[in-house]
Amino acid sequence: MRTIEMNRITLFQAFGLLALFTGLVVSPVVHAQVEEATVQVKGLACPFCVSGIEKHIEKVEGVSEVSTNLKRGEFVLSYEPGSAFNLESINEAIVHGGFTPGPATVTATGSIKKQEERFVLEVTDSRSTFWLFEVEVVEGEDDTRDARPQILTEETAAVLEKAVEANQIIRIMGKVHRHKDSSFGLAVEKFEVVEAKEDAE
Repeated sequence: MRTIEMNRITLFQAFGLLALFTGLVVSPVVHAQVEEATVQVKGLACPFCVSGIEKHIEKVEGVSEVSTNLKRGEFVLSYEPGSAFNLESINEAIVHGGFTPGPATVTATGSIKKQEERFVLEVTDSRSTFWLFEVEVVEGEDDTRDARPQILTEETAAVLEKAVEANQIIRIMGKVHRHKDSSFGLAVEKFEVVEAKEDAE
């Protein structure tokens, strides 16, 4: 009997040490994905209206959860991993609920690339791409616009350049809009470098 009990204790200790060791050496995996979207809705005032719009938004592909801030007149959407961001589907859901969609803010994690000398956030898991900018270039005296109508400040550009060189993963939050060529523009409001630690040997 003592031998059996000792074997059990030894087995439990072994599992405990294994769990402890595993917890120490395994680092969290950072996924490139659209994490959250916040959409403002004009004229949102009553809880009954909220329930109707939520039902429409919940049917949008990739949306896992919808919460409402009635005071601020906005919906917060959480996304399933690997889901693509579809602004048109969200806006259509709000219109079907009888309201007018306002500005949308997205939080997304991905890698920074350079295309045509401009920075792009690539969210590979969801096949979404966002052109990044901070400053809108206004029309000139001759009513023409710059060849690069949307630019980044030097400080942000320096951080993103480093992210490209180091192949870092970055989380960015900002207002999003659709371009005529169907690509997304993302006005950078906040960003942070997501550092994935290497497994200990």
